Amino acid sequence: MKRNKNFKVAISLATQLQAASVLFTIALGASADTTCFPLYAKSGATPGTPSCKLTVASNTPVGLGNYNCIDDLALIDQWCNTPPTPIDESTPDDSCPVADPVLPAKGVVALSEVDFQSGGASPIVFSRVYLSQPYDKNQTLMGSNWVSNWQRRIDLTGANASVPHIVAYRGFWQPVTFKLSGGAWVVPGNPGLTLTKSDDGFYYLKDEQRGTTEGYSDTTGMFYTETTRTGELREAYYDGPRLSEIVQRPVDSATSTAQNRLVLSFAYDTSGHIIAVVPPSGNAVHYSYDAKGNLASVTPPYGTLRQYFYEDVRFSNALTGVTDESGSRIATWNYDASGRVASVTHPDTTRNASLSYGSGTTTVTDLSGTSTYSFSTSDTLRPISITTPGGAVSRAWDTAGNLKQRTTPDGNTQYTWDSANRPIKAFATVAGVKTVTTIEYSDGSSLRPHLVATPGKVRAFVYDSNGNVTGYAERQTTDLTGEQGMQAIATGSQLVVGARYDGANRLLSATVTQDGKTVEDWTYTYDARGNIALTRDAVSGWQMKTVDRSNEDRAKTIASSSGQADITYDPRGRVTSFTYDEPAGIINGGLARKLQVDYEYGPDGGVSTRTGKVSTNGGWWQTISDAELDAWLTNWELGNDPVSPQANLTGVRSSADAYVPSLCVECYMAWKANLTGKLYSGELTEVLPQWGEKTELMLSDQSQVPYPTLMPDVAASAKRSMLYSSLFQGGSTAGGMVKCSGRESHESRCFDQYETDLDFCRLVAKPRGDRNYALCKANAFDRYQQCRGY
Repeated sequence: MKRNKNFKVAISLATQLQAASVLFTIALGASADTTCFPLYAKSGATPGTPSCKLTVASNTPVGLGNYNCIDDLALIDQWCNTPPTPIDESTPDDSCPVADPVLPAKGVVALSEVDFQSGGASPIVFSRVYLSQPYDKNQTLMGSNWVSNWQRRIDLTGANASVPHIVAYRGFWQPVTFKLSGGAWVVPGNPGLTLTKSDDGFYYLKDEQRGTTEGYSDTTGMFYTETTRTGELREAYYDGPRLSEIVQRPVDSATSTAQNRLVLSFAYDTSGHIIAVVPPSGNAVHYSYDAKGNLASVTPPYGTLRQYFYEDVRFSNALTGVTDESGSRIATWNYDASGRVASVTHPDTTRNASLSYGSGTTTVTDLSGTSTYSFSTSDTLRPISITTPGGAVSRAWDTAGNLKQRTTPDGNTQYTWDSANRPIKAFATVAGVKTVTTIEYSDGSSLRPHLVATPGKVRAFVYDSNGNVTGYAERQTTDLTGEQGMQAIATGSQLVVGARYDGANRLLSATVTQDGKTVEDWTYTYDARGNIALTRDAVSGWQMKTVDRSNEDRAKTIASSSGQADITYDPRGRVTSFTYDEPAGIINGGLARKLQVDYEYGPDGGVSTRTGKVSTNGGWWQTISDAELDAWLTNWELGNDPVSPQANLTGVRSSADAYVPSLCVECYMAWKANLTGKLYSGELTEVLPQWGEKTELMLSDQSQVPYPTLMPDVAASAKRSMLYSSLFQGGSTAGGMVKCSGRESHESRCFDQYETDLDFCRLVAKPRGDRNYALCKANAFDRYQQCRGY
């Protein structure tokens, strides 16, 4: 309790602090063309067009050190009359995905697929991405232009160059270049990535946003280890140059044993291509290749072929089509003479799109009309403006590549950055409503916040030497917009969390205190592989114990306070049956009830049907309605006791629904036993804006006490996607962040459907309680993501 008292004092003092002003110094002395030309490129002007000079003079971003750039008419004239330089294939592409999905700046197909994901809180994942213009042409284990998430390396050839640099290729993540500055390897403008050379023969790449540290050989650049912030160690083993195994085990385990490890192994053909990924169950995923070295098909365990086609004779590695497991062609890509995507077609013609390219622009035409994207072409391909049938979206960037402002038809968001290129404020005005987020950091370099002010709330954080949140305090304020920042007036209500971790950064206990009263007191224990074994709240007496897991860490038997669940899986790791046996007791009205749910899957891998039946007091099985089945499964996922609902429920959902939700076996951890939903319920349940960036915060590892990070220009829907995927799927890193929501017009149609689903949640789920409401919103968001194509 002494620690909690200190948290109260800390936040009380913190809310009285004045926000520090940040001075930016701009270096002088560069020649006019090297100083001004990159700024002209950020204005949105196109050389050779009649409006070029006016656009440059009006929109060029300048500061005190380069204000003369917009006054030098001769230099503007020179730039506007210079033919545009073709886009360098090596230029980083920060454009927004469109057309299922294509990166429009270069017209690159970017297709992502997951082949395996284990169970557990930190699942091991094997996934692939196809890029019609690959980042790393030296990677061919999955065939031409395909790369897995484990194909990583650092290129050390420039480490001793006149301008020292190291390029990190990290699977399908866009490569990053580290430069030597003040004796440290840094990525300019990105404080979340650091590279350090150690005396043990490795470079260590720390990614603060993902919560990982990767180890690479300091002589060959080969990838060898990945350590997660929550205590998992993943080791890469090689047979010569070939990756032979990925082994996951707890970072604090002395050695790798059969009891504590999970292994993915790889088999190869004579050409050095991966032909099988074998998980612990032995149910392998198989791959085949055509004569040109392209990935031709993928066969999941006991499944049918998923095929890929490369039919353009001009470009032998260009993906032109995909057929799903039913044999239906689900996508076709056509290319122009430069190898850029010219059109994308689908059986559902409403998703078809065509693309054409100009100087620094791309025009996309689809069902909603024509949209034109304009990009900067200096150091990276960033979106400057997008004109759509529904309105225009524009962005302005500073000289360090940080986003200064984003303007949409319903408002704008302005960002302020500190001298370490960390965002410290986001001021959004969406549909006339102001939302301000302000951050003060705990040190001079990391992304860990000390104080965060948002509408109606100020949060404070305290960390241990490993960067784990050991103290959290939040105080409600009268500031409904967040404009007052840390100076907001407190209302008196305060929530405090004190947490304790083991040496591997696993959360051992968390005590939640509301206005001085302990309302929750959690303890957590782990099995030999680092998975949750038992979680218990001493205040309510609620607990869940995982009795048995498969060799792929999938929970098979779970004992709750009121009954026991047994789960079976198919060879692909999908739930095939869920049985819950609830003995008679006071809380369920003295009825012994047993539920059995069976799942079947369609060619696309999603749930096609589910059927539920219940036996009461050992009687005959009775088929139950969808409404009653929803109530059973919702109670399980939320961690409610009892799990059994009132019998013979009726509801609006019928078995004819096109969307059948899958079962989230261990979601009770997220809703009940972890702290994310309690501490960030506003971020979870906030309605997404149609255009604007209202949700600015991303969360760190949610199996700990999470802290938020301000993430400018990652689409609000992408942030929510990452939030939900971490919350419900153990933080899978199978995909990347969706930058800046490029498909603005398509988003609006999906948003209309999303709002309709939210109306249903408000009418039906909300009266059943806050967590039912939140879960309904999560399912609505899942459908929204399906519409968006992610």
